[in-house]
Order: sequence, then C-alpha cells, then structure tokens
Amino acid sequence: PILPADFYSGRVLPGDIFCLITDGITEHLTKEELNSFIQKDFSEEGLKKVVEEINNRGGYDNMTIVTVKVDRLT
Repeated sequence: PILPADFYSGRVLPGDIFCLITDGITEHLTKEELNSFIQKDFSEEGLKKVVEEINNRGGYDNMTIVTVKVDRLT
C-alpha cells in the first residue's frame, strides 16, 4: 500500500542531524539505539554498521537510511 509521508516543521540549527529511514530499520532498532549509532558515527561506514547490526538481528525487509547534518545556515 501507499503510505502517507510524515512531515515535521521546526527550528533547524547548525549541528542538527536528520535521519530518514524505512520501516526495515525501525522493525529491529529502537529510537534510542538508532540515535546512539548516529551520534557515534553517521558516515557511510557508520550507517553500514547499522544495517549490519539489523541483519544480525534477523533483518529481512528493505533497509534504507539517509542522514543529513546541518553545517551552517544561510
């Protein structure tokens, strides 16, 4: 089924990290665990570790994870 997208609004500050994920991620990690992974390392290699951990937990669904870090405001 086609699901509606979630939309949020708020203040963005330098240093903020946005994480966009599919349900294949949330089925196997809590918000706290995901936050911990991202705070440690949100590089491509760090995100591969997230997917690896999910696979170790029996992940079976498609997994997509994208992060964006705000460096400065214009």
